[in-house]
Amino acid sequence: MDVQGEDQADRQSRFGFPHRASGPFSIIVSRLALAFGFIVLGTVVVFLGRSGYRDSTGHPVGC
Repeated sequence: MDVQGEDQADRQSRFGFPHRASGPFSIIVSRLALAFGFIVLGTVVVFLGRSGYRDSTGHPVGC
């Protein structure tokens, strides 16, 4: 295989994921949805682990 053929082989996806054209609005919406999802996930993790929080004296943190 020559150098030019190797370059072309490197550019091709090995897995063959389909490529769909997306407009700028749909890209922004999908990124905002992903960011919002991470915020919700972090909030859920903190909420579920809230009983394990302690201050520097060892007392539980609460209202």
